[in-house]
Amino acid sequence: MTAIPPAILTALKTLLIKHEGYRRRVYVDTTGNITVGIGHNLSAQDVDDDIISRWFNEDVEYIYSKMHGTFSWFDELDDVRKIALLDMAFNLGFKGFCKFKRLIKDLAAKEYILASQEIGQSLYARQVGRRAHRIALMIATGKMP
Repeated sequence: MTAIPPAILTALKTLLIKHEGYRRRVYVDTTGNITVGIGHNLSAQDVDDDIISRWFNEDVEYIYSKMHGTFSWFDELDDVRKIALLDMAFNLGFKGFCKFKRLIKDLAAKEYILASQEIGQSLYARQVGRRAHRIALMIATGKMP
């Protein structure tokens, strides 16, 4: 790939931001394409595997740091229960996970059966079905399904 001279890149970026905008959230553009960033058309092209891996690693590192930094009991969990909760928080977002007050209380008290029941009886379980069942089983047993 040929390197773009820095002066051209800077000027082009400025012009494209003026024309395309700069958006951190995905949006639908005027022609119906799913777009993000500086006019990056997600509808028209595949996402490179390296980018998918980078996004995944950043997402998981963020969730892990939030769980680790927020819940003192998180580090005391075995790896399987950590993985289960990270999966759940990844799916719900950290703020969504934090809405599970009774689940969090049960986990802090090491009441894993009660915690798994909280998951199983939740709207989350009705929405994601088997995924929630696997997560609840992992919390209850400390074993991978």
